[in-house]
Amino acid sequence: MVVILSGRPLGTVAGRQVPMSVLAARGVSAETATVTISRQRIQHIKDKHSEAAALTNEDIDRLPEIVARPAAVLYDLEPKSTQGDVLLYVFDPAGSSRGKVVIELDFSSKVGTQRKNITSNAVRTAGYVEPRNLRDPRYALLDGGVEDE
Repeated sequence: MVVILSGRPLGTVAGRQVPMSVLAARGVSAETATVTISRQRIQHIKDKHSEAAALTNEDIDRLPEIVARPAAVLYDLEPKSTQGDVLLYVFDPAGSSRGKVVIELDFSSKVGTQRKNITSNAVRTAGYVEPRNLRDPRYALLDGGVEDE
């Protein structure tokens, strides 16, 4: 089962859309604006190895809101073991950490009993991180901010 989180344009930050020219300048485009997550990915997010990094049920329930209104959007210049481009949607959970939702653009997966192939922008993982980790040079800030609170 795949849950659609958002049909809004990718890169919408605090109610404003990241100019597609910013993504296009990096050679990034998305076939669709749809963001999805599978049950297996939700379970993966809940089962993170470090309890400190695992999202709370409350933040998992807020994923559609987080994707619709992130505090920042980062582009991963060195994605690990992925098929395509990766964006990180940053959000502010309660506490001193920051949250991130990792979305792989144009991710191809098979769904349903007939194993129909779909392409969407798929949530691959999510968790809590120290704000300094989001300032790593491997991430290019597209919009918003990742400063310490």
